Amino acid sequence: RSNADRLVACVKKNQELLDKIKKNLENRVIHDMMTVLMRADRNNDFTIGPNELNMIIFSLKNIDGIEFNEKLFRELLSAHGEKYGDDGVYRIDGAMRVIRNLLDPDVPEEYNVFNIRTEQLAEKLKH
Repeated sequence: RSNADRLVACVKKNQELLDKIKKNLENRVIHDMMTVLMRADRNNDFTIGPNELNMIIFSLKNIDGIEFNEKLFRELLSAHGEKYGDDGVYRIDGAMRVIRNLLDPDVPEEYNVFNIRTEQLAEKLKH
């Protein structure tokens, strides 16, 4: 095998690893968000109050390798008039829009709630 063939094989293997890392991060975001949602909805009314929303945002901001767009997250939660009254309560189905946003490969980066930054993970692992 030539050096070029080995280089091509290494690049291909690297891309496969990056794809797996991205998929794992997507799964972690979904898991964390759903876990916090279910824990926060103690009265099982399928709504997210201000305190629960703050817990969710705190959790999502602290996932390594993820760039989190809080403003867009809040917009997707409240889209279509699903915010109730003046008390800042949202319906949980707004969170499903956030998950669809994450999983849709056709959403441009500037409209993603979550952008996966594998380079951030690589930097963190170096230290």
